[in-house]
Amino acid sequence: MPWLQKLFLSRRRWILGVLGVLLILAVGWGATAWRARRIDAYLREALLYQATAIAQNVDPEIAKALTFTPADKGAPAYERLRAQFTAYGQIIPNRGIYTMALRDGQIRFGPENYPENDP
Repeated sequence: MPWLQKLFLSRRRWILGVLGVLLILAVGWGATAWRARRIDAYLREALLYQATAIAQNVDPEIAKALTFTPADKGAPAYERLRAQFTAYGQIIPNRGIYTMALRDGQIRFGPENYPENDP
């Protein structure tokens, strides 16, 4: 019978070891998922804050003057907004600031802070 007890104890230790590893993996996965959700929420909040700050500084009359077509390039309203976005883009860690407008049921892009030769 001693060999049966040894077998039972070794099997029990093995099962407890596997359960311990599974518990550690589950806790690690849960902690990682929780942390990822917190970072995602923080980044979304920061981006919303930046977008709101930019939008509050856009003069609605200037935006209304734009057609959001290639014909806007070179227009004073377009260049003013582009200069604003370029200046703001120098102080925030986002690569691009751009505008979109719904015109005739289509989304059109307008002034942005990307350089002219940007792909």
